[in-house]
Amino acid sequence: EGGGSIYTFTLENGIWGLQQKLTPPGDGGGLFGLNVALQGNTLVVGDYFAGDTGAAYIYEKENDTWVLQQTLTSDIFAGSALFGAGISIDGTTLAVGAWRDDTIVENGGSVFVYELENGTWVEKQKLTSAGMSVRDFGTPIALDGDTMFIGSGDPNTVDLNKVHVFSRQNGIWSETQLLANEENVDNEFTGGFA
Repeated sequence: EGGGSIYTFTLENGIWGLQQKLTPPGDGGGLFGLNVALQGNTLVVGDYFAGDTGAAYIYEKENDTWVLQQTLTSDIFAGSALFGAGISIDGTTLAVGAWRDDTIVENGGSVFVYELENGTWVEKQKLTSAGMSVRDFGTPIALDGDTMFIGSGDPNTVDLNKVHVFSRQNGIWSETQLLANEENVDNEFTGGFA
């Protein structure tokens, strides 16, 4: 069993109390819980070192207990894709980043988009950047309705310094704008966003 854990707390009478401890199922890779997304009774936990390429675990709250409902993995088999490095959920849409996906360019990254259908999360689209001069595309991620923000970096530096804006029209996501750190100041852009 791999490392990492999630501690959930509930608020009762103004006091937060420990409710449950979640540990990685199967061959968790040691980073279970580093990335999480919570929406109502749905909790998504990333472990991008799980298995060969990483995983995202989806829990549902049943009778005040978090129960594992589904495990998402990628179909990327070339190297370590770090699937689960970025996670965001909004309504019936879930985005999971694989920021070291080598499919297009080395360490270029990608984002997998899922939709909830009849209680099951179904993969609908794989997003990559329209430009080739990026790396680590896929973390962080922020979903807001039909708009998604995805971070990436410059292959010539060690810094994350771009935000890709995607829009959804007729069920299809496409990149519509690129926000960049034009001053190129190290470590001052896209450390995280919400």
